[in-house]
Parts: sequence; C-alpha cells; structure tokens
Amino acid sequence: MAELSFSGADDSPCRLCSEPVPIDSSTCPSCGDDVFPRYNAIEMYSLFGAGLIIDARDGGLVHGRDSDEEDIPMLAPVAFGVFQVMGLMQGGEYIVNRENSQSNSVELEEINSYTGSESTQIISIELSSKTRIFNTNGRKGNLFLLIDGGQFIVNRIATSKFYYRLEEINSLTAPEA
Repeated sequence: MAELSFSGADDSPCRLCSEPVPIDSSTCPSCGDDVFPRYNAIEMYSLFGAGLIIDARDGGLVHGRDSDEEDIPMLAPVAFGVFQVMGLMQGGEYIVNRENSQSNSVELEEINSYTGSESTQIISIELSSKTRIFNTNGRKGNLFLLIDGGQFIVNRIATSKFYYRLEEINSLTAPEA
C-alpha cells in the first residue's frame, strides 16, 4: 500500500512583525511576541477525521457556545500546510465570507459598532434557504472553525440586531477584480 505523506512550510509569519517564526517555536525570534497555536497538515487531517473542524469559510451564523469558558478557536492557513489559531468566537456571532467582507468593510464596521440593547433573540429569527449555521453545540472543547482569514466577525449584539442584513451581505457575489 502506498504511504500517505504531507509536506508544509518550516515557518509562518509573525502576526506582529511578519518575520518568519519556526514551526517548533512558541515565540517570534525577532519581536518576542507569543505565537498562537499552529497545526501542520497531518494534525489538521487528524482533527478533520475526528470531526473537530467545522468549515466556516463561506460565512454564516455560529450557533451555541456563548460563554467565555467555551470560546471556539478559529483556524486559518498562514503558510503552506500550516494553520494557526487566529482568534476565538462565541455562539451568536456571525462570520461574513472573505470576498464580501472586503467589498462591504465600511458597512460591516458600522454594523459591528452597534452597542444598543435593542436586538432580536437568535432563536426567534426566521431562517431562509441562504442561511448557513455552524452548530457548535453537542461537543465540549477541542472544536475548531476553519476560516480563510480576512473574514469579518460580527459581535453577538450586532448580529442579533442586523442578522437579515448580514445574510444579504454574506450572500452577495463578490465584484470582479
């Protein structure tokens, strides 16, 4: 039987100074910044096979896990065969896909700045045929959302207030470059 092998980069760029950080290092040798956890292709394959990765690259509503103790790490590719935790999410937040995040960044910033108390309970929002839901309930810990990087994450309060507009933005076709 043929042996399966993976290859990948030996380093990835530091999030602060962009200098290369060796895969086996936990701090940047140039600026000293702590490096968020990184996973190679073999580790990603193992996580995927175990059902621990939800593909959120197309954007949508993250359902469940709304306490600080159960934040959901977001993984994005940072180098060939290397994925890094880019941040944490909670249930009730919305991910807009990369293409529509870039072309609607001004409106998304405005939506995300909403801090009022007027909002709709996510459970009472009517879903459509375009709705994408990433259900993070049912498994404690060790669950990851796969993202592209460059996606816009909208906070819970703004998501509940502007959910239908976020659905429209996420389903737009990206303009031709």
